[in-house]
Amino acid sequence: FNTIKNVNGLYYYPTIDAQMSILTSSLMGITVKCAKCHNHKFDPLTQKNYYQLQSILMTVYSLEKWVPFRDRKRAIASKKQLDVATARNKEVDSSVAILKKEITELKKAQSEELYKQRLQSISDPIRADVVAAIGTAGDKRSEVQKYLAGKFTEFLRPPAAKLEGELVKTFPGYKKNLEAKNAAIAAQERRRMNFDYVYAAYDVKSDPYTPLLRRGDAQTPGPLVSPGVPEMIKAQQPFDWTPAEADAPTSGRRAAFAKWLTQPRHPLTSRVMANRLWLHHFGEGLVATIEDFGWAGEDPVHQQLLDWLALELEAGNWSLKQLHRLMLTSTAYQQVSRNEGAFADRAEKVDPQNRLLWRQNLRRLEAEPLRDSILQVAGALQLQMYGYPVAIATRSDGEVVVNDGKLPQKRSIYLRNKRSAPVSMLQLFDQPDIETNCTRRSQSTVPLQALSLMNSDLVNNAASAFADRVLREAPQDPIGFAFEAAYCRTPSVQERQVFKAFTDGQAAVYRQTSGASKVWAYGYGTINQKDSKQVAYTPFPHYEKKQWQLGPGYPFKGSFWAGINATGGHPGVGKPVILKWTSPVTGRVTLNGMVHHPSPAGNGVRVTITSNRQGQAGQWTVAHKRQEINLAAREVQEGEQVFIVLDMNGQLTSDNFNWSFIIKQVNKQGQLVQSWDSTSGFHGPLDTASLSNDNAHRQSIIDLCHVLLSSNEFAYVD
Repeated sequence: FNTIKNVNGLYYYPTIDAQMSILTSSLMGITVKCAKCHNHKFDPLTQKNYYQLQSILMTVYSLEKWVPFRDRKRAIASKKQLDVATARNKEVDSSVAILKKEITELKKAQSEELYKQRLQSISDPIRADVVAAIGTAGDKRSEVQKYLAGKFTEFLRPPAAKLEGELVKTFPGYKKNLEAKNAAIAAQERRRMNFDYVYAAYDVKSDPYTPLLRRGDAQTPGPLVSPGVPEMIKAQQPFDWTPAEADAPTSGRRAAFAKWLTQPRHPLTSRVMANRLWLHHFGEGLVATIEDFGWAGEDPVHQQLLDWLALELEAGNWSLKQLHRLMLTSTAYQQVSRNEGAFADRAEKVDPQNRLLWRQNLRRLEAEPLRDSILQVAGALQLQMYGYPVAIATRSDGEVVVNDGKLPQKRSIYLRNKRSAPVSMLQLFDQPDIETNCTRRSQSTVPLQALSLMNSDLVNNAASAFADRVLREAPQDPIGFAFEAAYCRTPSVQERQVFKAFTDGQAAVYRQTSGASKVWAYGYGTINQKDSKQVAYTPFPHYEKKQWQLGPGYPFKGSFWAGINATGGHPGVGKPVILKWTSPVTGRVTLNGMVHHPSPAGNGVRVTITSNRQGQAGQWTVAHKRQEINLAAREVQEGEQVFIVLDMNGQLTSDNFNWSFIIKQVNKQGQLVQSWDSTSGFHGPLDTASLSNDNAHRQSIIDLCHVLLSSNEFAYVD
């Protein structure tokens, strides 16, 4: 900080001003920012009052002994524990220093021993010359000495990077001694006492002073002021602070302010807090300007109610939980937001903004409760309290996630809140930026929120976990259970019918999709030259790296190139590759696709399409180009096999190819009934379980749960 010009004005005072803004807006309900430079324009708050409030904090934020935020921390331990830890750690430091010195001496002794041994290995006639060459300064060596020094210096005294290895290799006992001493150091380090710590505000040992800054400029300080509070706040007990003794552990400034602020019947504190809780549960405060109870703020919509809530908060020993419970069990809170009829029509005219709460306000869950609700309904919320912050991670695409989207996860209050990397889902749903003071959360509605609920790993995994819970706890009525778990109400007859149609439709799609994969098969073989209906087809025996082939490794055994992947492949010598489609229906189908031979080398490939019932339908030679393939509609029978055979066109040279085909079933009018895509339908070894009705049913329930978790009724409180 000492390198910053005018650091007081550019960093120190702005930091203190930010703390002042948080303190006064959150607990006192007053705005004081403009009083930094001049008397308040609206409220009876003088510039002196501003700096008197600031003076209360100046023992923490000392301009002369500034402590950076990262260093404002205290160990979670008593003074006695800290004293014991200090003594213990001093012993550890001493023991570790002795052991490290012993390691250094051992290494030095062994290095000298290595030097002597290797020196003896040099032949007698030149040994003395080598010693003399190494001992001579580099700029004074003769040409012969330069040669000897260059050849033997590293041999006799290996550089630090190589010395350790040479000592271990030469002296077996050295490694044993070194490991023993390192183990002793590790044992000593385990004796070291460490404590967790918390970031905290505490008095810094200094001589605090607070000048009144003329026009708020740190470079024009005025007269000094003492700690105090605004005279406009008429509390029963005045602010009472006297300077502490020189040897006192703290100045007592903040303690005196806290006592003044929380005294019984303080005109602001309990009202401000009760108003903030009312805002949280009803969408608007009894005083709409929750951070400003002053002249420029709005009057309470119900002064008596606000006063009563403030008294209840004080009478309940400042228990926020008790006040939450009082509001949540009230008739006002338990209203619905949709109110119809003659009363609603009359109320709408009298109070169109619903300030008198003749109905409940429809409100969306805040970011953290929304995430926690998704996890809770899915049965994937870890309820353990306390512990270290849950780590977050930034993916390569910039998304910030928890546990890589995997479940279960802890509540949002336990997530690490990083200013430079907020959790993406929480940020999308308007979690405030922790860098600035937020008196009221904003609420946006943007497409990215819906996309996050549809596509994020968190919601996808939660939908899957929710579905497993539904099928486990209510297999006979999954729709009713899922609906009630998500919405806390039973579905109407119409809603049940809609969701039943949805799940039935999704299950049919999954069964059809599974079947679409099943119709494609991959192998190699040849077409009978005399009868094209006969194809010697052999399935590929091995699947590796998303490709069907003849065996492990590609090319198999270094030379067997035959293989097929989702978008292409390569024929082999005597082994044309075959894409086989088995018709699941009887009807009219068309075939459209393409084959691409991208290489400028070689003589291309040959494609033949044939059927075991109708024979050859067409043949094309494709060399250094893309060939479109289209077959007109023809009748096929259920179980009929269509073979798309690709072979080398002469020699096996640069025969890599790309292809894709779509087979469509059409009705008599030529309209599409269904289709099978060779690319999207490509598969490895089929899991029979994935094709079962049970799996299709589970997938449909997952989709139902995903719809419920992504819906407005789930996200909004009514």
